[in-house]
Amino acid sequence: MHYDLEQVVLPDGNVMEYVRRPNGDQPIILIHGYADSWYSFKGVLDYLPQKFAAYAPTLLGHGRSSKPKQAYSIPGYAANVVKFMNLMGIERAAIVGHSMGSFVAQSIALSDPDRVSSLVLIGSAITADNPVLRSVHEEALEFADPVPSDFVWEFQGGTCVGPVDASMSMEDIVKESSQLPTHVWEAAVKGLIDYRPADFDGMALHSLVTPTLVLGGTKDEIFVEDAQRQLADILPNAEILLNPDVGHSPNWEKSERTALQIAEFVGRHR
Repeated sequence: MHYDLEQVVLPDGNVMEYVRRPNGDQPIILIHGYADSWYSFKGVLDYLPQKFAAYAPTLLGHGRSSKPKQAYSIPGYAANVVKFMNLMGIERAAIVGHSMGSFVAQSIALSDPDRVSSLVLIGSAITADNPVLRSVHEEALEFADPVPSDFVWEFQGGTCVGPVDASMSMEDIVKESSQLPTHVWEAAVKGLIDYRPADFDGMALHSLVTPTLVLGGTKDEIFVEDAQRQLADILPNAEILLNPDVGHSPNWEKSERTALQIAEFVGRHR
């Protein structure tokens, strides 16, 4: 399915790219991960039932959105998604986040709980401060523009254990990632690693009563199965669904199944 790229200007003048499928009456915001773009949810958009009005913005620094030279923090990304919702006239929505986007989703639900009807956290954890992402940050510090294509291929390909769904292509995923300048590769992953909901033990998540689905794969090598289960355990109103045959990106590998899993959960928590 083809999606027209649209743009919206945030209050600070930065431009945010997005796509939408607005015909339904149940709004869903789809937030992509580190070094991705709206395209991360292209397959999910294809397969979501028509009753959902789905919006997939591209976070600053990514895709064709503005790329200011600044620090990139999870709370900053969350604030921009809320501003995007305001500009789209969306008062309340289900928030779906993948990887870095799942931490953005957590931050929105903690700071603006009245705006979130439910959460789906794909490939997530309590913290992103782990050896895999610290290694990515160390590599990013050495980059010069443009980022080496072999690194981009290795990074994105390593998130999957099988081929991506026929609705997407790894070539297009890598093409989207290649649009990030080096300062975003470094600053965005640093902001992700540094993020804590309120303190350094994740205890603020105990207060997150928003209905939440922790959705992922047992073969995730960035946020391993134990890390995903710890997140579900700390949330007071969470369900967990780990698929045995996918890695970090079920929205790429099994787009149709992921879309239906999202739809079933969100549909129960309008």
